[in-house]
Amino acid sequence: MAKQPQTSNTPEESKNDVKAIEVSEFKDTPVMKKSSVILKRGEILIAELDDKGNEVNEFVSNQKTFDDFYSKNSKFKIKKK
Repeated sequence: MAKQPQTSNTPEESKNDVKAIEVSEFKDTPVMKKSSVILKRGEILIAELDDKGNEVNEFVSNQKTFDDFYSKNSKFKIKKK
């Protein structure tokens, strides 16, 4: 004869008792932006900065173009070679 699972004496109480967890505050977690750009040989990743110094945009160029045009402007920096 097969064993039957044991049941509690009051099955109605266990169905209705649901414990809720109260959370007083939620904290924002910083999201790390991953660079999905794959650089080919001779390419560099250039980051464009806003007035506060935060990176706004990024794009791919080569070292000569950066030296000729972007290096003269402080809003651009090399992010990855």
